[in-house]
Amino acid sequence: MTLNQLSGTQVRQGCLVTSGGTFPSGGNGSIVQVDVVEFDSGDNFDLNNNEFVVPLDGLYSVFGQVDGAGTVNAEINDGSASSSLDNSAKQVSDTAPVNVSLIGKYFQGETIALFTNISPSSARLGVAFLGELK
Repeated sequence: MTLNQLSGTQVRQGCLVTSGGTFPSGGNGSIVQVDVVEFDSGDNFDLNNNEFVVPLDGLYSVFGQVDGAGTVNAEINDGSASSSLDNSAKQVSDTAPVNVSLIGKYFQGETIALFTNISPSSARLGVAFLGELK
């Protein structure tokens, strides 16, 4: 699939959310809890579930960053609401801070969230809609 297969009216959809210390106790596959919505163009970020709900089928650019002590696993899920660190579209393990990013195809109603194995000191998730696919 190439980028020239993008079609349709380009609708700006996306979000940038951060967290500065409101986290669960950690553990394998904990979703990062968000406490600041810096940008959410279509009101698609669900603060109750800490996930971006995909509004349109298409190609999305997604990035996440997790900072904390020691070795950190950071993951962007694959669109399944039940994703955890064993069901990833993209996962990175390294000494903090850890950055993870991907360009992937998501379908309307799927969710995008950031997961980690620690109680991070800070984290952020960004999602940008690139376009519909033919």
